Amino acid sequence: MKILLTTLNSKFIHTNLAIRYLKSYTKDLVDADIREYTINNDLDYILKDIYKNDYDVILFSTYIWNVLDIVKLCENIKKVKPNTIIGLGGPEVTYDSENAMEKYPFVDYILCGEGELVFRDLVMYLQGNKNIEDVEGIVYRNNGGDKLTTKNVLFLTNNNLFEKKVSFYLHVTKNPLPLHL
Repeated sequence: MKILLTTLNSKFIHTNLAIRYLKSYTKDLVDADIREYTINNDLDYILKDIYKNDYDVILFSTYIWNVLDIVKLCENIKKVKPNTIIGLGGPEVTYDSENAMEKYPFVDYILCGEGELVFRDLVMYLQGNKNIEDVEGIVYRNNGGDKLTTKNVLFLTNNNLFEKKVSFYLHVTKNPLPLHL
């Protein structure tokens, strides 16, 4: 199974830590690709770049500056490769996930809350090692196309998870945090 974790950053100098966290939390399960674009890239360029890599699952990290372009990409990906599984995460879809599923019928999953834990469980489900009903913090469509929500949205309540995020940030940026933990 080929998985892409991607986003459209606001500038080419920005990097998205969220998709790196997701990759880190599933490195023992799958080797997911990371590809970052910017809102200044042509959408056809992005679509071609994603299409040529023949991904089975594509997960987008959404924010206020990229959500409209991302949903256009998702819709077009489903047109050219309808069996691709598309998921969205991030603040622009989490707060109103059920309505987003109704608004975007080409989206298969919305990951809510702490995406690392939800994504890990989703990968386990896609690999056949977990029931979808046991994936907490996800909105999904069943085989009939009906929108369903699982119980419990996962939020950062685990200090160990916070410490892992801080440690990962320090490793990726090679810079010390300007605060005391």
